[in-house]
Amino acid sequence: MFPRTLLTLVFVIVVAYVHAQQIQANDKPHNGLLSNVPAKRQNVLTRLVERSTPFVVLQYQQQGRYLLVDITPGLKYQLSEKLSLGLGWNRRVAFNEYYRAFSNMPRTFGPRSFLAYDMGWGLSPRIECEMMNAPVPPIVQKIRSEFHDRQWVPGVFIGVEKGCKLSKHVRGNLLVMVRTFNPQGKGPYNDVINIRLGVDVVSNTTRRSASSLPKQ
Repeated sequence: MFPRTLLTLVFVIVVAYVHAQQIQANDKPHNGLLSNVPAKRQNVLTRLVERSTPFVVLQYQQQGRYLLVDITPGLKYQLSEKLSLGLGWNRRVAFNEYYRAFSNMPRTFGPRSFLAYDMGWGLSPRIECEMMNAPVPPIVQKIRSEFHDRQWVPGVFIGVEKGCKLSKHVRGNLLVMVRTFNPQGKGPYNDVINIRLGVDVVSNTTRRSASSLPKQ
């Protein structure tokens, strides 16, 4: 029912698995899957893998008869020891409590990116930008009429992320994001303040790579 979300989620899981297998095999960057790649390309690919962290973010909302869950798998790239850039694909899964079935009518999907700065103590202020294909007027609004159009709706959020270590290679995140841009009230969200939960798959290679990057 949601092929794009499933394919993106499978891709992130595969990247995380391959990344973990490379770490367990050895720490040499030119072995394994990159053995047949030229040296210059090996350096670029190795750097991309070492600095990338797969993540998944979830957000729950409820409006009327609909239970809404936003699923955002993606990859975070470490620009420096403190600064990171992320890109993901958000897809909203809607369940109609009245009919006891999933519904395509409130579906919302689109790219989401963010820029975060690690302050220490697990705190990272961040700014997010997104472009969502959503029903207009939004399903989350209390309106009497059905939506009559679908549009690409931009959105901007600022907030903070609080991270905690769940295991050796899994990091949990709590995100409190404030919506700062909602053109003509078309944004597909209930409130100005949005709470999200996420997990990052962090490897030893990623941590070593981040520690060797320039501070900003």
